[in-house]
Amino acid sequence: MKRHFQILERFRRSLIAGQQLHESVSSSHVKNFRDISALSSSEVLEKLQSNQEGLTQSEAHHRLHLYGHNVVATHQKQHSLLILLSKFKEPLVVMLLILALINLVYIQDLKSASVIGAMTLISVVLSFTQEIRLGKAAEKLNAMVSSMATVGRNVNGNISLLQLPISMLVPGDIVQLLILLQK
Repeated sequence: MKRHFQILERFRRSLIAGQQLHESVSSSHVKNFRDISALSSSEVLEKLQSNQEGLTQSEAHHRLHLYGHNVVATHQKQHSLLILLSKFKEPLVVMLLILALINLVYIQDLKSASVIGAMTLISVVLSFTQEIRLGKAAEKLNAMVSSMATVGRNVNGNISLLQLPISMLVPGDIVQLLILLQK
């Protein structure tokens, strides 16, 4: 399991850095990673090299150094105008605009050119509004995620529940879950 986390972490870091991944992640790694949900809790603890008392502070620090912070990669927010203009770069939109231009210039069919142009414009506007709404929904979901977690750690042989930022969680941490139902 440690190897799977190392491969996934290298993959994540290479995406962030914009570098190519030197090791390929085979389908067997992905399959093994998904199959963890079918294991018993003791088997999961064994694969993660953890135990019911939680990780020691030194082991958690070591894993934090090894795997990095538990954060979701974010991209820089683009201005709405740039998003709209990027929609005109899509191959289908370019092809339709060229078709409309050919209809207008060479065939001299204003009716066909205007219909193709209008349909293309409608498609671009719908795609743009959908992307803006999706971005806002993602921001709302991100805001709903708690920033702190209760983690069981083995501190000097005693089990302690610590409040830690989610970014400080590492593979093998025992996390206390609390489900809140909101109306």
